[in-house]
Amino acid sequence: MTTVKDLIAKLQTLPEDLPVIKSADDEGNSYSHLYLDWVGLEAYSEDDGEIEVGVAELTNELREQGYTDEDLKDNLCIVIG
Repeated sequence: MTTVKDLIAKLQTLPEDLPVIKSADDEGNSYSHLYLDWVGLEAYSEDDGEIEVGVAELTNELREQGYTDEDLKDNLCIVIG
């Protein structure tokens, strides 16, 4: 698993003005630009390699949006969207 520290170390070895392109899958069948429209701290669970992202803490605002205890996850992560 890659951590923020790992990512920062790798990025620091590259020129700062390069565009970032992301692959849609491991086989490289599709690529697109990475836009940092949103970067946030979220939480996730992983089961047999499948990742499900949820919330780390239920706030009143999230409850009003329909989130429940079932949406809570234990492992913090950074999500880029």
